[in-house]
Amino acid sequence: MEILLPKKDYLSATRFAKAINCGLLGYHLSNEKLNIPDKVFERGKILHDMIDSYFQLGQDAFNIPKHMLEGMPDRKEVIPNREYTKLATYNNRTLKCIGTPDLTTSDKVYEFKSGSHSEWHIWQLAFYMWLMEKPYGKLMYFDHPELSFELKEGREKYIVNEEVIIKCWVNILLNTPSRSYLCSSCPIKKTCPEWKGKASEEMLDLVEMNSKKKELEEMKDHYMNNFLNPINEQLSEIKKKEAELRIKIAKENPTPNNYDIAGATISISKRKTIELPEDFVPPSYEQMPDIYKQPELDKKKATERFGIKVEKPTITIR
Repeated sequence: MEILLPKKDYLSATRFAKAINCGLLGYHLSNEKLNIPDKVFERGKILHDMIDSYFQLGQDAFNIPKHMLEGMPDRKEVIPNREYTKLATYNNRTLKCIGTPDLTTSDKVYEFKSGSHSEWHIWQLAFYMWLMEKPYGKLMYFDHPELSFELKEGREKYIVNEEVIIKCWVNILLNTPSRSYLCSSCPIKKTCPEWKGKASEEMLDLVEMNSKKKELEEMKDHYMNNFLNPINEQLSEIKKKEAELRIKIAKENPTPNNYDIAGATISISKRKTIELPEDFVPPSYEQMPDIYKQPELDKKKATERFGIKVEKPTITIR
């Protein structure tokens, strides 16, 4: 088997945190110039710039949420930021690992995130703890004070050592795919054998639209003042596309069934409903004014009067 080395021949905290779940994703990210979506990058940069201004430049903290200030160390305890490098060696392989944590003290690493929680954030923190040889780590969220997470060295589920690092790198080199919670937002899922299975392209698109819709709805809740109009526009477009995909899938798959896709299940079932016949010709307002809301036909009243019982496919995403 020929092994193609990725362009990035070292391992960073972010790529490790994602590749620990899927080597194929790790290989893709190791060949990309930028791994972070623009909007996520922009939100994260604003947060980190505020914190850097407070700790490194001594500026006021009026834009930093109170819950973060209360959970962060005193300015005097903070070690100036820089990039750290460490070699991992295991089973006759050696790999360079690099990373620049958000904030460090003599015994703790801090990582700050915007948006919602994901398990790869914890793996990223654990990688920094190994890289810098710190016994403690703390994960804090700009939008969610309740999600603050403490990590201690030796925690069984999130142990990072040279063996784990090298095995992760081997999976990257071998492009080893694996199903995980990262599948729904993976940039290469449509070409991944673990993701697609027997699903159609429309089903994959529907799951992607559903995932994007949830992400945008959450962003809308937390960034209403700054991003309301552009998010509403994107959300409307995605809901429209999602509705079109539901209609197309329902027409092409009239028989009830379940389709398991990594990170989601599409269920097609039948539901009884009452609709106007396809060849329905509405009477004029003069003939039947009670089913009109001038000047438009009242579809609800017309359906109650002229509707017929039908069975239609309905689609549920879990």
